[in-house]
Order: sequence, then C-alpha cells, then structure tokens
Amino acid sequence: MTAEDARHRGLECQEAGDLAGAERAYREADELGDADSTILLGLVLKRRGDLSSAADAFRRAEARGHREAASSFGNLLREGGDLEGAKAAYERSVAAGSVSAALNLGLLLAQEGAGDEALPYLRAAEENGFPEGSWAVGNVLQGRGDFDGAEAAYRRAAEAGNASGAYGLGMVLLRKGNFGGARAALQQAHDLGHEGAGEVLQEIVWPDDADAVAGSASKNAGADDTAARVAMEAAAKWAQVYVAICKVVLDDANDCIAVANEAVNARNAAAQRPQHEISIETFTRLAKEKEEDFIPLYRAFAKACATARETAANFLAAQTVHDPEVVLRRSVGEDVLKDVALVQAILRVDYEFTPAGFLEGVRETNILMQNPFSEGEIIYAPPPSLQSEDRACPWCAETIKAAAVICRFCGHNVRAGPSLSV
Repeated sequence: MTAEDARHRGLECQEAGDLAGAERAYREADELGDADSTILLGLVLKRRGDLSSAADAFRRAEARGHREAASSFGNLLREGGDLEGAKAAYERSVAAGSVSAALNLGLLLAQEGAGDEALPYLRAAEENGFPEGSWAVGNVLQGRGDFDGAEAAYRRAAEAGNASGAYGLGMVLLRKGNFGGARAALQQAHDLGHEGAGEVLQEIVWPDDADAVAGSASKNAGADDTAARVAMEAAAKWAQVYVAICKVVLDDANDCIAVANEAVNARNAAAQRPQHEISIETFTRLAKEKEEDFIPLYRAFAKACATARETAANFLAAQTVHDPEVVLRRSVGEDVLKDVALVQAILRVDYEFTPAGFLEGVRETNILMQNPFSEGEIIYAPPPSLQSEDRACPWCAETIKAAAVICRFCGHNVRAGPSLSV
C-alpha cells in the first residue's frame, strides 16, 4: 500500500468519526515518509489528547519540509500557554511559505497588543484570501481609534462572508451614526451565525432615517413641528448608539468575570495545604492558562469602556434641545434602562488588569448599584473634577457654569432642558 492510499484511508476513517482507525492509517503513511500524513497524524493525536506524540509528529513533518508543520506545532504550543515558543514556530512556518502561519502569528501579536508587528502578517493573510485577516486588521485599527480604516477592513471581511467582520462593520457604522448600514451589516452577521448580532438587532429600536422623518412630517405639520421631530429623532439615534455600546460593555464584562473566577479559584485551590504536589501543579497550570485567557478579554473590555465613555460624552454634548435622560427613557424599555444604569456604575470603577483585581472591581460596582444615582440619572458622565467649569445654556446658548441650575441670562432651569412636547 502506498502512502497516498494509507492517507486516503485515514481521511475516510476520520470523516466517519473513527479516530483510532484514522490514526492507524496515518501512522502507516507516516512511516513511509509522507509529510502530509504526518501532520494529519499530529492533528488526530491532538484531538485524542496525546499532545506529546502530536508535537513529535509536527516536528517530523517540519523536518521533512512541510511548510504548515511549524504552524500546527505553534498552535499546539499556544494552546499550552507557551506563547514565545508559538511565535518562534509561526515565524519558521512563515519563512517556509505558510500563509496560515502568517495569520496565526498576526493574531497572536495583536492579542498581545503588538499591533504594529501584527499588521504586516495580517495584511499578508488578507491578500492571500483569508477573510479572518481582514477582520483582524479592522480590529487592530479600531483599537487605535482609526474607525475609517477599521470600517474598510471589516467591510472587506464581510464581503468575503466572515461573520465577525460583518459584526465589526455593524458596530463601527452604529458608532458613526450610519443606522441603515449598521442594521444591514448586523443582519448579515446574524445570518452568518454570529451569536451577538441577533441580540443587538433585537434590543435596538432602529429609528427611521431622519430625512424620511422630516419628509413625512412636512406633509402633516408645519415647519416648526418638522424641525422638532427631526431634532427628537436625532436625539433618539444618539440614545440607541449609547445603548448598543452599553451592551458591548456588559457582554465583555461577563466574559471577563467568567474567566477571572476560574483563574482566581484555581489559584486559591493551588494555595490550599496540605495536598499532593500533582494537584498543586495541576491547579497552578490551570490558573496560568486562565490568566492568559483573561488578558485579551480584559483588553476588549477596556476598549469597550473607553468607547462607552466617549459615546456618553458625545450623547450629552449633542443634546441642545432635549434632555438626554428623558430621550433615553422614551427610546428603550425598562430592562434596557437597568442595563444602562449598570454600565454607568461599571464606568465609574477602576478595573484592574488581573483576574483578582477585576473581581474586586465587580464588588465595587455591586456596591454602587445598591444606592440609586443622584436624581435618577443613568447616562455616564465624568466626575465633576474632570468636567469643564463652563458649558452652554441649552435655552439661550450663553456660557454658564457647569454646576449652574438656573441660567443667569435667561432664568431657565438648565438641569431639565427644554420641554420635549412637539
């Protein structure tokens, strides 16, 4: 039997779910020196939990000149927590001509926050037909605040059928106020199987295009009524953007909490005495793995919080006609308002970059949530010490003190804002 025959038999067994049979067939081909079968053997051994033998198989395939072998070995090392070893393996595979290794290396570098190093690899993967590369480029650019560049990259990924790319595009467009484009992109992401897209689509009350509202209003009301309706619509759009960002913060926070709890529990278990050294090593290894998993989750959470703070500031600053708190309460349901209030508490707490520190931040947030916010306000605003000492009166536009309740120029209550009646 030739190596090709054995490999073909192994593929048939694997497709039928017979991993033991696939392993036997791949071993036969491996013994005949077939590098493709050696990698397949390594992958089957990895699935069966024999990681040491899988590593040996990947090394043999690399020695036989297979360009993807070091990339597969790198994946094994990365999953085991050896990030430096994984990077070295990916670099060898890239040098051998592997495009998938370029993607893997770029993703790992981006996960570690080395965006400048990651981008050339990610772009190389994108140019060679990997839509995940486009998505990752968008993610790096979004983290830098380059939302135009991120939009273009996410769009390329979405056009290639990548669900994460479509979701990223939708969230960037939502942030930029392009509600029609955002809804279409999120719908595409949902159709492609993205879990979070459906929730965003359901929770946001998508406003109609402001021009359409203005056109409809002009047929049924006077010019003043039209202007008021358009202004209200614009305010409602800002409310929806803020709600969407708040959801991202909560989702990212929950992801962090789950992994942080596992990491802290494993550390605590390793510290228990007396117990067998093997148990201590097992818990310590699990703690390290979960601490590594926590790092990218925390970075995503921190980015979401920064975006939420910026969106809240823009929301509050843009409302010169309507009280933003009232607009928000008119735009969404009671359950969503509770989530927004929770996010305000989250944004008021400093969350540390460790699992234990993060859980302490959660405890501080829970304490804040036990006491209602002053005057029922739930949109995040910076602490008074960080705010400008002056602001514009929403009634007459004259400059007044930020803490003022009554405008000294027009005499209006500047905390409530003008009436919403139209």
